[in-house]
Formats: sequence, C-alpha cells, structure tokens
Amino acid sequence: MKRNGSQGVWLVGAVVLLFIFLIAGALGMIGGDKGSGGTGGTGAPGSTPTAAAPANAVRISIASSNTKEKWLHAAVEAFNAASASDATLQVGGHPVFVDILQETIDGKAVDYRSGTMVSDTLAGKIKPTVISPGEESWIAKFTREYGAANNGAKPIKAASNPLVVRTPLVIAMWASRAKALGCWPTPGPDCTWKALRTLAVNPAGWGAYQHPEWRKFRFGYGYFGESNSGTLAVLAMCMSGLDKTSGLTVPDVEPANGCGQFISDIEKAKVHSGKSDTWLIEKMTTGGPEYLDGVVTYESNVIATNLKSAADLREPLVSVYPQDGTIVVGHPYAILDGTPWVDADQAAAAVLLRDYLLSPAQQGKLADYGLRPADLAAKPASPIDASHGANPDANIVALSVPETLVI
Repeated sequence: MKRNGSQGVWLVGAVVLLFIFLIAGALGMIGGDKGSGGTGGTGAPGSTPTAAAPANAVRISIASSNTKEKWLHAAVEAFNAASASDATLQVGGHPVFVDILQETIDGKAVDYRSGTMVSDTLAGKIKPTVISPGEESWIAKFTREYGAANNGAKPIKAASNPLVVRTPLVIAMWASRAKALGCWPTPGPDCTWKALRTLAVNPAGWGAYQHPEWRKFRFGYGYFGESNSGTLAVLAMCMSGLDKTSGLTVPDVEPANGCGQFISDIEKAKVHSGKSDTWLIEKMTTGGPEYLDGVVTYESNVIATNLKSAADLREPLVSVYPQDGTIVVGHPYAILDGTPWVDADQAAAAVLLRDYLLSPAQQGKLADYGLRPADLAAKPASPIDASHGANPDANIVALSVPETLVI
C-alpha cells in the first residue's frame, strides 16, 4: 500500500481501512451408503476419500483446518482401512468410511481454512458430520449463527468438544533476523510484538539493530476473518497494544486507541497478505530474506518447511515466540449431531473416529508433522526441536481468545 500525502490524511485512511478489516472479517467468518455430508469450498468443491468405500459402509465426512492436513489424512486413511475388518471401529456391524472435505484455492484442493469452513457449512455448501476448525472460538461462532438461522436449534449436542491437536502461533523468521531481535534460539524479554511494532515504524529499519543492509522490516500475515492465523495475529497485536493477555472486549476494539494504533503501525511493514499462511511461507522461502523477513504462522508450518526445504534455504527458518503473548491454538472436534443431515449411525461413527484420533498411537504421530498433542502435559518430541526451527522449551505467554462477537 502506498502512503502519500500528509500524515493526517494517512491516519484517516488507516482508520477507515481498520473498520473495513473488522467488518469484512465479521462477515467473512459467518457464513448412503450413509451420505458423506456433501462437498464444497471456494471454487470447485471437492473431497478426498482415500480409497473406495465398502458398499455397506456408514459414511461420514470431516471438514478440518489445513494446519493438521497431513496428519489427519494419514490417520483417516489408516482408520478407513482398519474399520473394514475391525468390529470395534464399526457401527452395527457396518464399517465406517470417512471423507475429508476440501476447498479449492488457486486451483488446488486443500483442507479448509476455519473461516470458510464455518461459512460454507452455514450456507449449506457442505454438510459435514464433523467440523474441526483451527481454534475453539469458531465452534461458538458456528453454534450461535446456526441457531440464529434455525429458530434457536443447537447443531452440536455435546457440551464440550475435545481438542485433538495443539500448536502455538509463532512468527516464522529467518534465523539471522530472529537472533538480531533476541528471539532465537531462546526468546529473550525483548522478543515481543512491541519490538516488531517499533521496528515497523523506524525509518532506519534494521539499521536500529546494526544491520542497515537488511533495509526496512518486511512482514506478512493472512487475511483477517479468512485465514485463522491472520485473524489470531490481529487479535494478538490488538491485545499487545492494550497490554492485555485476556479479557478483550468490544469497546477495546477502536481505531484510535492502543489496539487500532498498534495494528496501524504494524501495517506499515506489511508488504504481503494472503489467503493462508502456508501460501505466504512459500512466497517467503521462494523470495528469500530480501522479500520477507517474517510471516505469522504456526510452529508446525515452520517445522514442515524445514523438513521439506531446508537444503534449498539460504539460512534456516525459525519460530519466534513473542514474550508479550501468543495463542496456543487448540483444534476442537465437534460432531454436528444436532443438524438434520447427521443421523444416529453417523454420529456414532464420528465418536469412533474421535476416539481413534485421540488414541495414544495417533497422538504419538503428531510430532512427525510438527504438531503438539492435545495433552498439555505431554512433552513435544522431535522434530519439534532447534534443528527444525522450533524450541520445545520456549516460554509461551498464552493469550486468551475473546468471545466471537469481539472478533
């Protein structure tokens, strides 16, 4: 975004832009065999059955956030294969077959972003048996808006929806930049969102850290209200600007106060946004340090990038854990057993899949994909380590995600 003219004119523009972000975010986030529950997404709809379903199968479907895509696909493939002969994974003697619903982004079928998962389900574009967004507040949002559109009906009967995966929100940054900020290998007390804000508005850019050759700070994060990581990044910035770690309220969200001004200052360094954080990381690794210094994403995506492309990177990509707060994202598993498209057999089948995903065997495989288990007491295992751009012992100052109306 170019900013010409007086600072006063720019400030008015920033205020208007912030309101647009908030309004667009709020709107964007609304939104047979036993049947698989439909398909759908942005662009051409799609689903990914891993093999042909048995003729007598109880078919269910899951819409899941893309952060855990590889782990979930491997687990579902194993579940489908085992259910064909394992009576403990069957309903009434019928095997269970799981379809993974996907959306299409830039011509590629991928697992869902949380915002479009919710909006597509509310709009009837997809009819999943289970939704598993990238953060718990999406369940509250879906429940509230489904009820508002269906005379107060509750789409989910369970009082709680267990988490199947956790991963902290981090800033993927080149190791040289992270070290200069005091964020790697161990995040120091000055490794904060506030430090990034100061760097973003400093005309000297990286010169303030004795690296003028790096020029100005260049930052990226996903679209608010569409990308889960982008939405959470804006929340973290807002809370840092207000010196809060919890209790964010609707009156807190103002363009002219600490919340709005913090976001406005960070925007001065944002040279790229996108539909998903993984897309942004691809752009970052392709363009190199000259293109982007950092991208808001998840620890798991930093690890995945290093596992896939470490040999091709000019320097390592590492995770920055802001010491004034970040969000440890929990992925809930919600069975839509209160909707008309999910029957009793499908609900029972979804319980079997839930228990399978939470089994020690499947939880033990999460680390292979850079993900942390649902159990907070479980110590992260390799490759969640320094050699893959993560610090399993990093101090994580957890921020509390506010109610969905605030978002």
